[in-house]
Order: sequence, then C-alpha cells, then structure tokens
Amino acid sequence: RGSPGDPGVKGYYGDVGESGINGRDGYDGAPGSPGPRVYFC
Repeated sequence: RGSPGDPGVKGYYGDVGESGINGRDGYDGAPGSPGPRVYFC
C-alpha cells in the first residue's frame, strides 16, 4: 500500500481521499491526483 510522503506510483495508493503527493496513486501515479484505495498483491 502507499506510504505518506511518497510520490505517486502506478499500482499503489495510500488511502481513500489521499493524493499522489501524500500517498501512492493506484491509477496513474500522477502527483496530486486523488483516487480510490487500490492494492496489488
């Protein structure tokens, strides 16, 4: 799952409502892009 402070990375996201600059973007890894919680295990 995404870690706070990490840049947006494709395939990972920190938590619901977080953005790429605070978590990891599960859609496109674009910093500042909000998205749903997504886990790839």
